[in-house]
Amino acid sequence: MEIPPSFLAKIISQLSIAGLIHTSRGARGGVSLARKPGDVSLLDVVEAIDGPITLNDCTEDPDICTFGDNCPLHEVWCETQAELVRRLQGATFDKLLEREAKNSPNNHKLNCRILTLDKTFFQGCYIKNIPFLW
Repeated sequence: MEIPPSFLAKIISQLSIAGLIHTSRGARGGVSLARKPGDVSLLDVVEAIDGPITLNDCTEDPDICTFGDNCPLHEVWCETQAELVRRLQGATFDKLLEREAKNSPNNHKLNCRILTLDKTFFQGCYIKNIPFLW
């Protein structure tokens, strides 16, 4: 899957500002993780790009619900959001690399990939067009 360079540059900038990646320019420049793969989760990446996960406005401010304390959905939204956050937080890059290695047909040793803006392709996993670098 090809990502337009301008879109990729914006995402890389956001991840760099969040302290998730390091960038360097030049012929040997590129992008690399700023922390160990076990210290970077999908939650870190999603929140760096989209901000805190909020499935419904009422999870942040229950007072905005017209049903108030009698809302039958409020608890469901809060529990679902908490579960999503928990699962994304537990999905660290080292675990994703292990999963990829297990599912790799060649069963070869994988390392965190260093990506450059100069490449015409980008390897990664996409959720809502958010590239997760590993």
